[in-house]
Amino acid sequence: MIVDMTGSPLAGVLAAARAAGLARVVTVGTTLESSRWSARCAEEHDDVYAAVAIHPNEVFARGDEPESPPEPPASRGTHPPRPPLR
Repeated sequence: MIVDMTGSPLAGVLAAARAAGLARVVTVGTTLESSRWSARCAEEHDDVYAAVAIHPNEVFARGDEPESPPEPPASRGTHPPRPPLR
């Protein structure tokens, strides 16, 4: 199942994942907007990890000049360590 910024309510998707036996979920951002959304999800939910990036085709989609890359979606190291999987 793919969950994006406008899809199904995240709480329901996470509940269904837990019911199916999944311990962790990864959400992947490929644009600045979706990477920020992924980072927010990981900050708000202990069982969500974020993989954030900007796809090469999206780097200058906002009209940025090559000398002015987009700002990063989130600072590093702000999420607390998670317990190991069992």
